[in-house]
Amino acid sequence: MKCLFINTINNVYNNCESFFNFYVKFRVMDLKPLLSVMHPRRLPFFLNSIARLDYVDVLLAKNYVEIEAQSRIRDFFLKSDYNMLMLMSDDAEVPYDVPSFLIEDFKSGNYDIISGWSNSRDPPSLMGRDANINREPPRSIEGRINQPFWYHDYNLIKIQEIQSLLAQGVNIIPVWFNGFSLTCMSRRVAEVWTPRGWYFMRASPFHETYRGARGFWGCTDLWFSYQMWKLGFKSFCDLRAFIPHHPPKDRRLMVGVEPSELTLIPKRRTINA
Repeated sequence: MKCLFINTINNVYNNCESFFNFYVKFRVMDLKPLLSVMHPRRLPFFLNSIARLDYVDVLLAKNYVEIEAQSRIRDFFLKSDYNMLMLMSDDAEVPYDVPSFLIEDFKSGNYDIISGWSNSRDPPSLMGRDANINREPPRSIEGRINQPFWYHDYNLIKIQEIQSLLAQGVNIIPVWFNGFSLTCMSRRVAEVWTPRGWYFMRASPFHETYRGARGFWGCTDLWFSYQMWKLGFKSFCDLRAFIPHHPPKDRRLMVGVEPSELTLIPKRRTINA
């Protein structure tokens, strides 16, 4: 049975559009956001949610390995006049109003990095499961670069804790790790971000080579969190910005199957109209 918290979120999503149209007219005037997506799959739930999103430009990095997708997105952003970069992967859906929460947060000028959150593995209706954020650096993180990093090492926040904080009226909290659930960054963050993985996984998909071995670079979100922490940036999470994560059962990627390209989908209305 879905918990009351998730049902409440879904009701807000389904009934938010008139309220959303009202407040963006008055609250969000100055930012030029770009919502970017690492897009190696063709998942209907993601594609349907993006098709409905009409008030922000969307950049799809199609069929690149993860680090190259991030590098291409970063470079595109820095060569443009956008001033807020949102980043996510395509194994999640984007509820219509969620980007607007983060745009509103950014407009305050208080944040260089702020993200939404997702259920990390299991369906979000299973209370007690983990969200893909944590509050503190994992233990001994300094000595673990280029070493395997396991799920239990993250010490992720429980969805129940988020439910409790929202019930208390707490919408935004400081975090250390965020799992690229619409992670938003300023230009000064993007300028110093060097996309890479935390360690090389000698496992499928075998799209990359490192020291003669085939595999792929994993935990790019962990590297981002670590690098920004070392550079002195503070990260936050808007707990209202829930991004449903649907780990795909079909793990086939279009990397090397279809051409790699960046595709810009322009917004269909102005955010202050």
